Amino acid sequence: MGTLIAMATESTTSDRVLSIDIFRGLTILTMIFVNDVAGVRNIPDWMKHFPPAGDGMTFVDLVFPAFLFIVGMSIPFAIEKRRRLAESTASVWKHILIRTAGLLTLGVFMVNIHGFNEASAGMSRNVWELLMFVSAVLVWNAYPLEHGARHTVYRVLRWIGAASLIGLAGQGAVKTDPVDRRLRHHPLPRFFRCHGVAHRCTL
Repeated sequence: MGTLIAMATESTTSDRVLSIDIFRGLTILTMIFVNDVAGVRNIPDWMKHFPPAGDGMTFVDLVFPAFLFIVGMSIPFAIEKRRRLAESTASVWKHILIRTAGLLTLGVFMVNIHGFNEASAGMSRNVWELLMFVSAVLVWNAYPLEHGARHTVYRVLRWIGAASLIGLAGQGAVKTDPVDRRLRHHPLPRFFRCHGVAHRCTL
């Protein structure tokens, strides 16, 4: 109880909204849980999506609506925070567009992980996936605002990450089935469902 009171007190003195943070955390936790148990055999029906032909729902079916709800709750706060920092409308849109491009790029890589062809790429899927995530961190990491030599180092790290992603994109061969290739190369349906891109673009 004391911890919650301390968290609530801290929330009132910062830009965080405790209720939104808690709801977001519970939603993400539930999403990770249902994704992990999706491939487990003989689990109870209430831990699965309700059959499409049926008339009902389980708690699993509430994850995506809950995620959309928290997206709608968070966007106004994120934009208002930037306005309080005296950012112009053009600056806010620039941030949104850059974040969108980055998330869509990550979406293309993540969707095609499942169709990775080790024989064509010349490396194992685990190595390719590790390099992809490390490169993504180098590109989109929130580096400190520095000047001089450190600023140059941070820029070099970003360029290394970007070059690595370009190289990995060439190595990431997909399955040979043309229908499957078209679906996997189109990241939007799955990407918007899994990552809440509208929310992340504005934070």
